[in-house]
Amino acid sequence: MPSIVDTLEQDEWWYAQDGLPVRLADMELEYLENLLAYLRRGADRLWRHRLWAELSPLFVRLGYGRRDAAQLIAETLDRWSYSLPEPPEAWLERRPLVARLQHLILEYGTLEGELVPEPAAVEVESPLWRALERGR
Repeated sequence: MPSIVDTLEQDEWWYAQDGLPVRLADMELEYLENLLAYLRRGADRLWRHRLWAELSPLFVRLGYGRRDAAQLIAETLDRWSYSLPEPPEAWLERRPLVARLQHLILEYGTLEGELVPEPAAVEVESPLWRALERGR
């Protein structure tokens, strides 16, 4: 199973809690919406994962032990979070996975790009309804 950082950088698969891949295009609307909400709630945590993935190999190569590297990265992240060029939420919205989720949610309820209208509600007191009632 790829890391969450790698998962955010592609737009075809989500890896469920059990580690099994789920194709985004096969998900129900409710699953898509819940997944997008979950990712957005964790934008700060996901951004930190990304930085950890980028910085930890560097600190280890510089000779720090993994524990020392973790401490330095945590301190660095805390300092950087005050001077970010953009908030983690903006960074997350540009990830391919999030963009694809948004697209699929908007596309849901369409047929070949055309909106599928909701079935018209039948008024209980309409002439059609009275005729149907008399026909029983």
